[in-house]
Amino acid sequence: MPDADYVGSFASGCIYEGKVSTEKLVISCALFEKQDSFVATRLFSMDGGDSSAFRSSLRECLNGFQGLKAIEVIATIDTIPIRDVCQIIQEEVPEDIPVWGGGAFGDNSFEAFLL
Repeated sequence: MPDADYVGSFASGCIYEGKVSTEKLVISCALFEKQDSFVATRLFSMDGGDSSAFRSSLRECLNGFQGLKAIEVIATIDTIPIRDVCQIIQEEVPEDIPVWGGGAFGDNSFEAFLL
């Protein structure tokens, strides 16, 4: 899939079909019915845990998209104030836009990071 956008995270475990997977890698793909559908990837920095900068960046991003259908959130939950992020998403994203995602977290053996 040479034209695909890739986004993901690495953590100390994977979830597949709602359960923790013993596999080391889980990959999911989004296939679209219409040729003019697209995915856009955005990275939001959370410098020093400052969620106010995230709020303004999210607002700017939401205002810049026409026809937004859904949002996937992937976060390194051990390095950001995830409750604040979820609260901001709830307050800023319109109710008719589905939001889903997951959190990468590390342990003593694995560091959490995004790709």
